[in-house]
Amino acid sequence: MAGAARLTLALDDTPTERYGRHVQGAGVHHNPCPGPAGSPFVYRHVWVVLGLLACHPAWGVIAVPLLARQYVRRKDLPGIEPRHRPPFKTKLELAVDLM
Repeated sequence: MAGAARLTLALDDTPTERYGRHVQGAGVHHNPCPGPAGSPFVYRHVWVVLGLLACHPAWGVIAVPLLARQYVRRKDLPGIEPRHRPPFKTKLELAVDLM
């Protein structure tokens, strides 16, 4: 982005697929795009990601990930071993931390 007058950042909190009943930090979240056959809820990780938006000559605007933090619902925290348990933060609080 040589010569760009400013940088454009984006935040994303899309759930990412996980399999198995004992995946640390995964939980049941609202499905952002359930579609006609999809469930309104999904079992996944949710990462809050800060990305730099850039123009790619072949693909148009893309996001280059810069930082990410995993969101864990408050009710899922007791299932994480205390020495690995993060403090609870909402997705918005995590986004502010990333900025």
